[in-house]
Amino acid sequence: MRKTLMSVFACAVCAVPAAAAGGETPTATVSQKAHAARYHKHLVHKDHRLARRKAYLHSQRIKRNRVAVISSWSNVKLVHDIRKLRRQTLGPARIPWIRAKLHRIARCESHNNPRAVSASGTYRGKYQFSLRTWAAAGGDGDPAAAPSWEQDRRAAIALRRWGAGQWPVCGYR
Repeated sequence: MRKTLMSVFACAVCAVPAAAAGGETPTATVSQKAHAARYHKHLVHKDHRLARRKAYLHSQRIKRNRVAVISSWSNVKLVHDIRKLRRQTLGPARIPWIRAKLHRIARCESHNNPRAVSASGTYRGKYQFSLRTWAAAGGDGDPAAAPSWEQDRRAAIALRRWGAGQWPVCGYR
């Protein structure tokens, strides 16, 4: 009985690799290929959007054929580039405790209104920046005219550099 069982097991072990080698490799179905194409297109769009944001922040221009170039990249390379661009564009605003703190400050200062201006006109934007603080955090022009994501980024920079003292009432809530 034991010899019979061992010989059956040995035949089964030898037959499995032969069957796997002789069989055809599975191919992707049409729906899997369509999903992969949609996912690749999504990654290209996300990468290009972040590259435009980075160019805006650094006062640069992006190449005209950039979409054609990155369309030929693999998904792995696109994901790597997206992560790098996120770090470069979002900066400290990606850190969870900073994002939560900024949300509380914005709600207290301006009720999350990025176009808010104080009664005296001295403090402007979602985080009620003075023009001096805005410029020191790297902003150009009027804080109330800047997009909300840029105000978030500049407020995160100010919070990391100078602490919550920039918002004497709302910063300590």
